[in-house]
Amino acid sequence: MQFVRSVAHGAFEYISRGNAERLWIHYAVALMVIFGLLVATQMVNRAIIERGTAVAEVNGTSSNQILLGHDVLILAEATLFEDSDYSAALADAITAFENAHQQVKQTDIWSKELQQHYFASPAPLDIAVADFVDLARQLDGVSLAEQQQFLTQLKASFTREKLKGALLEATHLIAVAGQAELDRLSNWQRMLIRLSVVLLIIEVLVIFLPAQLIVRSNIRQLKAQGDTLRRSEARLQEANGQLEHLINHDALTGLPNRGSLITYLRTVLADKDAAEMAVLSIGLDGFKSINDTAGHEFGDDVLTCVACTLKSCVDEDHIVARIGGDEFVVISDEAASAVIKRIRSSFSDPIQIRGRRLPIAMSIGFLEISDGRQDPIGVMRDVGLAMQVAKNQGGNRTQRYESQLREDIGSMHQLQLDLTDAIKNGEIEPWFQPQIRMSDGRLHGVEVLARWRHPTRGLLTPDKFLSAAELSGQMVDVDHCIWRSAMDYARQWQESAIWRPCISLNAAPDTISDPHLIGRILLQMQQ
Repeated sequence: MQFVRSVAHGAFEYISRGNAERLWIHYAVALMVIFGLLVATQMVNRAIIERGTAVAEVNGTSSNQILLGHDVLILAEATLFEDSDYSAALADAITAFENAHQQVKQTDIWSKELQQHYFASPAPLDIAVADFVDLARQLDGVSLAEQQQFLTQLKASFTREKLKGALLEATHLIAVAGQAELDRLSNWQRMLIRLSVVLLIIEVLVIFLPAQLIVRSNIRQLKAQGDTLRRSEARLQEANGQLEHLINHDALTGLPNRGSLITYLRTVLADKDAAEMAVLSIGLDGFKSINDTAGHEFGDDVLTCVACTLKSCVDEDHIVARIGGDEFVVISDEAASAVIKRIRSSFSDPIQIRGRRLPIAMSIGFLEISDGRQDPIGVMRDVGLAMQVAKNQGGNRTQRYESQLREDIGSMHQLQLDLTDAIKNGEIEPWFQPQIRMSDGRLHGVEVLARWRHPTRGLLTPDKFLSAAELSGQMVDVDHCIWRSAMDYARQWQESAIWRPCISLNAAPDTISDPHLIGRILLQMQQ
């Protein structure tokens, strides 16, 4: 108070000596200084909010790049093992992954550590990303025999070669760089606030009311901005938690996804004291037709119901994951036979979906992890192969993984490739089975049977190659090829006056469902 009185008294004496006009000039200059400080404080506060938002966006883009990397791996594997064509989706995922990387590189939130991490470390992240993108884009152009090797290299470049870890480290470094910049702006903010308070205390002696109003307004503004920053920080933490959950879980069912499952398998395989585990790959039979006829929303409800039912079949500490489409994986320390029996029992009755009773058929492949297995990707590949074999054998079956299955699948693929040339080269031959009339014992007609005179495997009966024709979508071509050959023989018999034949033709369901079937038969007969 004494200081205030002294200053007030000095101001009074200064005015009384005729210097009032100069005093008001001093007041005006002081007010301009105060105003300038307030504007600078406002600009710093706005910069803090804008930089905080920019840091959050860049951090989100960097984190999203990891999700896009997982999408590339999942779509690359789906391109090999699923019936649908995922090439376009894979190309989009690769482009999105590369765009996210370019967006992070173009940000102005940069630091020496980030520069070194991206461009100057022993394994620069920029080169690792470029190698991963190049390798992923080569997958669509390689041969069928080399695709599996390329897929293995692609997964290795993302996991074993530390690309995923490098992306996580980049996200951390971006957060650190952003926080350092926010701290610098906060220091400027505090300095400006201190200077403003000092000048306000001085000016209160001569312009008390305006100064008081400015101080109150500034305090309220700073408090509101502090609350905004705290709310932004809370939202950022919540978003990071949700992002972490999305990285490791399937968005539809909430189950662990492929990446989370492989991480769990890697931990189990590395633990030498862990109990023997059973791994089941479960694929729903005919799920595509459910989506096509009832719609994708109905199909999503089916997947959600199946996920809940599978979770009820195992203990809480066991794993049920969805790794894509209609494929689930169960990992349990129980015997595989017990888990499979419980799952089959749970789906023995139709499930209720939107008032409809829907029977669920599923193909199950399984194996039991022994001490010698170390590769989680290999485990997933083997059990998925066993499940695919179960599907190929008609579905709603259970198949244990054996090394012979891989050879059988390779043989089946080769047979599918050979079948295209066999149809063109006339290797599919008609064989005629006599039909005898019971009333008089005379020949009534013949049933046309298919035989494949394979150039290396010899004469193949239908049970050896029809499944390959069905899987490759060539069943209709095989039927018409046999019919044409049979009609040629019938014409020769008729022209040679040997016999006017009555021919019985066999047809696959795909052939019968062809809307142009009658027209094609009539055309062949006319020719």
